[in-house]
Amino acid sequence: MMTERAVVTGASSGIGAAFARELGRRGVPVLLVGRDAERLDDVAAGVPRSRTLVADLATEAGLAATEEAMAGDPVGLLVNNAGTAGPGTLSEHADHDIDAQVALNLTAVARLSRAALTPMLRRGRGGIVMVSSSAAVHPTAGTPVYSATKAAVEALAGALRDEAAPRGVRVTVVRPGFTRTPFHDRHGEDVSWVPEWRWATPEQVASAALDAQRRDTAVVEVPDTRLRDAAGRVLGPVKRMLGRRSRD
Repeated sequence: MMTERAVVTGASSGIGAAFARELGRRGVPVLLVGRDAERLDDVAAGVPRSRTLVADLATEAGLAATEEAMAGDPVGLLVNNAGTAGPGTLSEHADHDIDAQVALNLTAVARLSRAALTPMLRRGRGGIVMVSSSAAVHPTAGTPVYSATKAAVEALAGALRDEAAPRGVRVTVVRPGFTRTPFHDRHGEDVSWVPEWRWATPEQVASAALDAQRRDTAVVEVPDTRLRDAAGRVLGPVKRMLGRRSRD
């Protein structure tokens, strides 16, 4: 059981709230960071030994407040979960849409990772979880800046892993696919075409990520569709060939 506290950003709902609850279930004290005080309190009520910090990580004030809070008690695990997406294609993005995504999805992740990493390296232990997205490797016209920032987060995680692994600090990327959260509705995304087997719950994402962190796994995908996708690539041509023969 980890006795040092964990810090979870974007902890007021969805995947962040699931991380907080799962860490609490595992006996880890948690600092929940988010913008909505009421929702943070609701989540914290179900997480033993938790505290909350209301902060907007897209702002300098919110980042500074979180860095200050992390400088107190030792942080054993940082979960960089907070993120946002903008509306539509790049040509439809306003300046503030682009700036907000880069600030929260990348700048805040780099700043807080540095704040956590420096004392972890001194102690020779600790962990950082980066919540990425399948959009990092499958970008679409509808998520241009979001996809770019998530790809950058994965590059940052790879660099951190090279720096930190020899000194006892684990860095893990979790790459959620379609997850049952308000994220898709909030950003006006049509997901009616997505088959049921491609969906995961926030609880599945959090549990898989924490298990991967414990094993020191570099990247974990949730749900892991690689085997099914590979089977589809192999069996698809076979089915089409058999279909043609049956018609001949």
